[in-house]
Amino acid sequence: AVQVVTGVFLWMQYAPSAQTAWESVYFIQYQTQGGWLLRGVHHFTAQAMVVLLVLHMLQVVIDGAYRAPREVNFWLGLVLMQIVLALSLTGYLLPWDQKGYWATAVATNLLGLVPMGLGEPLQKLVVGGPAYGHHTLTRFFALHAGVLPALLIFFLVLHVYMFRRHGITHKLPVKYQDGTFWPDQVLKDAVACLAVTVHRPVRRGALAGRLVRGLH
Repeated sequence: AVQVVTGVFLWMQYAPSAQTAWESVYFIQYQTQGGWLLRGVHHFTAQAMVVLLVLHMLQVVIDGAYRAPREVNFWLGLVLMQIVLALSLTGYLLPWDQKGYWATAVATNLLGLVPMGLGEPLQKLVVGGPAYGHHTLTRFFALHAGVLPALLIFFLVLHVYMFRRHGITHKLPVKYQDGTFWPDQVLKDAVACLAVTVHRPVRRGALAGRLVRGLH
């Protein structure tokens, strides 16, 4: 949800063209009010999303939630992970800077190594021709802002549907009774978030010392 909201606002000022992409990102970062924050949230949340997906997969493996009859949902989860990684790859090129350019070149060159004579046609299809340029950027933008989000939503709906159908997988024996999400779990999550976000209170003496040093 954070990625969708921030992505839509970034889309309003982004110009997907080889001649204007870098300038539009510069404008968002340094001249748009709050643009640096908007872009930063979108960037770092994307990285956090990949980390959380890996942790989620480890949880599924540890709990054995990949076994029958939930193996289909496990496959759907793997597909969702590939889509998220593809979103990260396509979004990396959109600033049209040196880092994104060469990282995309490495990834697409790996695609060219597909055997049976399929690598070169696939690479040209993704790149948009024999060289990286305007068509590469527009194709990656179309994938990042259109095709991949639609696929993500489609497979996410299937994933949640299968999850609701089979229920939660947990280890036996069950030590705790079932509870409700609202308000029990929501209250626990709120308390946990509050404990993480609240900083240690500063003592009055230390605070006064800082103020005095600041005045000097």
